[in-house]
Amino acid sequence: MSRPESPNEGCQPPIERYQQHSRSLFLEHAWPAWESLPKASERGAFFIPHLVDHRFGSNWRTIVHDSSPDPSNVSQWWHPQILDPAIVTTIRQHFLFEGPIPHVALQEAFPAEQAWAIWKELSTASFVRHHFSDYQIDILPMDALAPSGILAGLVNWLRTKEAAAAHQWLVGWPHPRPMHSAIQVQISRLREGDFFAMHEDTECEGIAVVYNLSAHWSPEWGGNLYFLHPDKQRIALAIPPVFNSALIFRPQGAPHWVEPVRAIPEGIARYTITCFYLAGDAASASSF
Repeated sequence: MSRPESPNEGCQPPIERYQQHSRSLFLEHAWPAWESLPKASERGAFFIPHLVDHRFGSNWRTIVHDSSPDPSNVSQWWHPQILDPAIVTTIRQHFLFEGPIPHVALQEAFPAEQAWAIWKELSTASFVRHHFSDYQIDILPMDALAPSGILAGLVNWLRTKEAAAAHQWLVGWPHPRPMHSAIQVQISRLREGDFFAMHEDTECEGIAVVYNLSAHWSPEWGGNLYFLHPDKQRIALAIPPVFNSALIFRPQGAPHWVEPVRAIPEGIARYTITCFYLAGDAASASSF
């Protein structure tokens, strides 16, 4: 089967793409794989400075302190700790200034009871194989969601401009354009033998958010998400599929891949909900 047409035309959401997550607030510091990587100039280089300055001006690294999102809607989904002012400050500092790829990894993305309820629906949902054989994953069509279920409620919120603005606010995104001209939400499942080859999601500016809901996952089962360093010579980030975690990153110019899932017990799978909030040329909202 032929490879699908590039999703980057017109800066539309990367419909044929997918990623994954992290661990505990700023948990890279606890991952052996991450600790063992070369870190020579990562803090100072912060991605590609000359490109960043060219696109956004020399003040790209200035944190935006705009008004917070509607707490009644955001708190319906996010864990309360995420909205703590001190945590928000730390999240923004980490996203903008840590490492070569703008990112932040969070633990306890949702309240525990809510996370388990979402996982329960995922574990019984009717996934289908991705229609392009190059993508060794399963996807969950949106029309397969139970209308009154918690998963449908979360996805419906993630598809809104309000959700896009909330994630943008959380990381202090400094881009002057709102990141909600192109929105996509995708629900994915990887089982034994599944993987995602190295790819770049989009040429558009914006942020990607990956919520990990891989319950009962064990490190020896693989399924880690890796990001290539901008120098193309080494791995910049290693993100394990830790349950109820979230990864927010800048996908533009960030090649990444998911290693194959190894032998796993029956009933175990790697579940993710991936969102793209991009500055497209025309307003659109799409999902599987």
